[in-house]
Amino acid sequence: MRAPIDRGLTAPPAYTPFGGYARLDRLVKGLDSADRRSAAWACLLWVASIGAVGALWLSGYRVPHVWALFVLGAIAAAAERQTVAVNDHTEVSVATLPLVFSAVVFGPLGAFVVGGLSTALDLPRSPLKWSVYTPIRGLTGAAAGLAVASFSLSPAALVNISWLVSLAP
Repeated sequence: MRAPIDRGLTAPPAYTPFGGYARLDRLVKGLDSADRRSAAWACLLWVASIGAVGALWLSGYRVPHVWALFVLGAIAAAAERQTVAVNDHTEVSVATLPLVFSAVVFGPLGAFVVGGLSTALDLPRSPLKWSVYTPIRGLTGAAAGLAVASFSLSPAALVNISWLVSLAP
């Protein structure tokens, strides 16, 4: 073992952590100005998402039933491929339905997870698109969960509402 450690290695220097092909400065320089703006926007959205998850966690919200969230996330990812035409120029993704369902049933953090998982199939096709849409979808789910939580009703209020609905003609 008198030979220096760098002799006989077969890996080229491009695989070193700070001198390889995946250096951040090279990746950024390779982007055009529109992609740089999108990358900056994606970074801002990820920071906002991490902050939102932290704030929700500190507020007492928890991630319930991880297996159910993954099932809903898989359904939402598959539904992301389907759209419904609203008018001649606008379409809405069907993935909105599992997202709203998770917001109602599992609250803001559950909806955040389902929203994030709904874009899982976009990663191989377009990493930049995925890095922008994933936090947006998660934040949208969390906002929907907070909206639903603000309207939470007690069992007595639900009985009163059902009684009033039964009286309606």
